[in-house]
Amino acid sequence: MAVFSTLCTTAFAGVVLVSVKNLGKHSWDIPLGFIASAGAQKSMVAQHALNGATLFLGKLCLLTMYHRVFGHMQKVRYQLIVTAVLALPLLAATIIRPVMVGPPVGKPWGTRNPAMKGADIPGLMIGIDNIVVDACLAWIPVPVIWGLKLEGGRKKGVMALFGTGLM
Repeated sequence: MAVFSTLCTTAFAGVVLVSVKNLGKHSWDIPLGFIASAGAQKSMVAQHALNGATLFLGKLCLLTMYHRVFGHMQKVRYQLIVTAVLALPLLAATIIRPVMVGPPVGKPWGTRNPAMKGADIPGLMIGIDNIVVDACLAWIPVPVIWGLKLEGGRKKGVMALFGTGLM
C-alpha cells in the first residue's frame, strides 16, 4: 500500500511539474488561451485523479500502521474503522472530480464541461473531509500514549514521535 501511495504521489508531482513547465508561472502570467486548451484540461483530469488516490492511499497507510501498533485495543479498532469510513469520500473524489473536469462524452478535449460550474463543491467537500480525517489520525494515538505507564519525559518523547506526523 505504501508503494502505491508513493507511486501516486510521484506521478501526481510529475503531472504537476509537466503542466507548469517545471517552474510554473504566477496566475496573472498565464494566458487565458492556455487555461481553455486541451492540454490544460488533460492535465487537470490527471491531477484530480492522482490527487484523490494519493490522499486516500496516504491515509490508508497510516490507518494500517495504527492497526498494527494499536489494533489489539477494541476502542482503537472502532476509531480506525470510523476514520476509514470518513476517508472513503477521498476515494470517491478520484472518480468524481476527473469526470467533472473532463470534456462531455463524445466531445473533443478542450470542450468545456457544463458540470464544471459545480466542480468547486466537491473540491470543498474533499478539503473538509481531508481536515476531519487528519484530525482523527492525529487524535487516535493520544489516549493510548497517555495511558502508558511511563515517566513524564518518556511519555512526552513518545508523544513527540507520533506528533511528527502532524508536520
